[in-house]
Amino acid sequence: MEDCIFCKIIGGDIPSTKVYEDEDMVIIKDIAPQAPVHLLLLPKQHYPDIIAGGTELLKRGPQNVIVSMGGSGSYFFAGDGSIYHVGVATGYPFINPVGTGDSSIAGFIKGYVQHRSIEDCLRLMAAAGGATAFSNGLGSLELTEKLAATIKVEKIR
Repeated sequence: MEDCIFCKIIGGDIPSTKVYEDEDMVIIKDIAPQAPVHLLLLPKQHYPDIIAGGTELLKRGPQNVIVSMGGSGSYFFAGDGSIYHVGVATGYPFINPVGTGDSSIAGFIKGYVQHRSIEDCLRLMAAAGGATAFSNGLGSLELTEKLAATIKVEKIR
């Protein structure tokens, strides 16, 4: 699409530092990194909305897909066709993004191994990522549980 910044990067109209490219994707260095290594994976196929993109990723084989939208939350695409929008943790000053992705996955797994509902797993995911973002190191379990109570999860399909 002509007004899509990512399509312009992939097409070479906007300069970037590519670290990998194949027929499906381009991986570039972020121009404003928030960590020592901060890369962006850009699919070559343009998806007009996140639902179409996440659904297409799910068709490629994984059982579930999580797509982070940064400060706009994330989307969880389940293998059964369900789609959830997950809100973000707020209320504390942002300190550092390093480790937030790993913490998010750890929060999800904590809920999963405790046989919690998918909604609770997603709340823990967002809360654990937020707790780490609001901390100088990894977020604490206490802060994660406090934040989890505030995370909104909406099943959109």
